[in-house]
Amino acid sequence: MKGLLIKDFKLIKTQKLFILIITAICGYLLAVGKMEFAMIYSAIIFSMLVVSTVNYDDQDNGMGYLFTLPVSRKGYVLEKYVFGILLMGLALTVGSILLAIISIVKSAAYTSEDLFDAVWGFWMTGSFILSATLPFQIKYGAEKGRIALAITILCVGVAGYVIQEAVKAFDIDISAFAEPLLHASAIQTAVLLTVLIVVMLGISYLISVSFMKKRQF
Repeated sequence: MKGLLIKDFKLIKTQKLFILIITAICGYLLAVGKMEFAMIYSAIIFSMLVVSTVNYDDQDNGMGYLFTLPVSRKGYVLEKYVFGILLMGLALTVGSILLAIISIVKSAAYTSEDLFDAVWGFWMTGSFILSATLPFQIKYGAEKGRIALAITILCVGVAGYVIQEAVKAFDIDISAFAEPLLHASAIQTAVLLTVLIVVMLGISYLISVSFMKKRQF
């Protein structure tokens, strides 16, 4: 896995100008008080950078070459998720440093609730994108993967709309389910979100492994 991680970090390094631009944009957003948006925006960008490494591996039969090396299919998939977590953690660290500098320079004061929402919004957004996109990229490749993902998102949106309309039509009271969540403590919320992220990534990982085992190169 170490070799795969080094390969992917070197791939990301080739996009350092793009990353510097994104960092500057996020720094500006933090400076003008748009912390939550900056965190979610950066989560989207950096999680998609992880997905882009699969596309790089697929080019010129690169995936087939990788598996002539001592790399298992299961290990390859695991590395992508580990790499995604590491890259998002690195991005969050850089964002925290930028926020600290901006807070000192501008004497900006963010509340603990703002920081909590922003950090967990970052992790939830990034984890969701990784969980949703990696299986499709691994199974279908770059072009077909995007199409399959778009269709899936559309189906989820339609299903969500149908459920919403069904709740209205049958006059279902969902406040009883939402009430405990609204009054949960910060620790309880953090634990719940951590479990949700682990489950989400775990299911996605198992699906990706299943797809990878069936691919032919």
